Amino acid sequence: MITDTTNWLLEKLAEETGVEIESISTNQQFESMNLDSLSLLSLAHEIESAFAIEVDPTALTEYDNVEKLAKWIQQQK
Repeated sequence: MITDTTNWLLEKLAEETGVEIESISTNQQFESMNLDSLSLLSLAHEIESAFAIEVDPTALTEYDNVEKLAKWIQQQK
């Protein structure tokens, strides 16, 4: 199921990686997208601002794809 949170994450990852949204699978691991630790830290801060939740940057290694991370964000709201 694609949610607004999923779409938001896909847009952010497309911006960060320079690839088309359609090229990103919701179960593709962030590591395979060549995101470095600074990119993940930046994404964590953007999530905090957009969803008004606290995000420990290590959450992005535990919830390591769009599908998992979107579900986790929804649970935090």
